[in-house]
Amino acid sequence: MTRASEEQAVLTTVRLVLRRPAEEDLPSIVKHANDWEVARLLGRMPHPYTMDDARFFLEKVVPNELTWAITSRADDTFIGAIGLAPGVPGGVAELGYWLGRRFWGNGFATQPGASKHGRTSS
Repeated sequence: MTRASEEQAVLTTVRLVLRRPAEEDLPSIVKHANDWEVARLLGRMPHPYTMDDARFFLEKVVPNELTWAITSRADDTFIGAIGLAPGVPGGVAELGYWLGRRFWGNGFATQPGASKHGRTSS
């Protein structure tokens, strides 16, 4: 396990839980990431997005970057993902996120940034 995955906290807001992406998220990741309206906005998202892409994300990206699944606090529905990707040398990281299109317009994108005011746990 890498340092990124070992130290990753679970973050909560009133409506969301941000947790490490898991195997059971793969079908939802593929469903939402394969939507061209989602993928066209992202520089690192291949399209079409397949189960092989989702497995690569889970096995190669998640262990090496701080990445969270954005899920509903009410029922653990997968909504999207947010993460910090390595940037330029010197410790700078890039914040990126995406949401499944059916979740757009509900204020979910602003909640993860506010999670610092919510509770965190390891």
